[in-house]
Amino acid sequence: MDSLSKSQPHLEEPKEASGDSIAHITQSLEEAVARLKVENKENTAAAKELAKLAKPTVLYNLKNLEKAYTKARQKIPAEVEQRCGLEPLLRIVDGYVRVAPRLLRQELGAGLKRICQERGYQFRVVSREEPLEVRIAPLSIIIDFKTSKATLRFARDPLQTCNLEAEAILKAYEKAVATLDSAFDAPSFFEQCRNAYLRVLRLEGLPDGHRLELLRFLPELAYLKQPKRFQENPVAKNYRSYSRAQFAYDVLRLRKAGELSRGGSRINFGVATGTTASKKSRVIYMEDEQGVGEYKLTLFFTRG
Repeated sequence: MDSLSKSQPHLEEPKEASGDSIAHITQSLEEAVARLKVENKENTAAAKELAKLAKPTVLYNLKNLEKAYTKARQKIPAEVEQRCGLEPLLRIVDGYVRVAPRLLRQELGAGLKRICQERGYQFRVVSREEPLEVRIAPLSIIIDFKTSKATLRFARDPLQTCNLEAEAILKAYEKAVATLDSAFDAPSFFEQCRNAYLRVLRLEGLPDGHRLELLRFLPELAYLKQPKRFQENPVAKNYRSYSRAQFAYDVLRLRKAGELSRGGSRINFGVATGTTASKKSRVIYMEDEQGVGEYKLTLFFTRG
């Protein structure tokens, strides 16, 4: 028996792992998991607030920036800032919020100048008062920091709006100019204007040479410029719009082509004066590529 007992393996009592019980380890792991889940939830919430701040529609919009930053500071607890090392970043953002009005103005101006130089566009500041106005020929651009929008215009009529970013403004500019620079034939345009003018005179029983308000003339011209598909089926989807700005631009192209006179007739525009000039729906601002011009009220043809 003694020899047999000596040959059997000795069974020892189980030892506690690293001086701790399995139950305690289990509890610690579960607490760590719970803590990480809470932290993950807090981190995700903080990330969402920071993502909102990172959007161009916020960083370049003074009103949205102030709201988003205030909300982020309220929703990101101090312990999350410390744990995630966000304090230096938020200090930078806080500084940006304070100087954003001045910094945005400087950055946008410098960005527009740089891109215009790179692409060979003419750039000049028209007015430094709010809202700021700059010109990238042939368009005028109204920069409103209160609404954080840029409005591109020709003939003082809006063509497009975009965010206050240099790249966004130049993209909108190129798109607007491409639209204005649609196919154009000066002699054909002159004849369309003459025909539209005569159509209204016949309808109204007026003599040739009568000064016709642009407000009455332009719809007739727009009708004559419609494609064949609209003539065949005059529904909205077949209609091709023809704006006041496009008309003013076409008149500019007509003048540059030296085609204001043709076939013994000359196209003329009557200047808006007094109260008529203040009624912008009745007049069109005829300008050149540099923005120099005046409001016109009427159109008429003379011999010449």
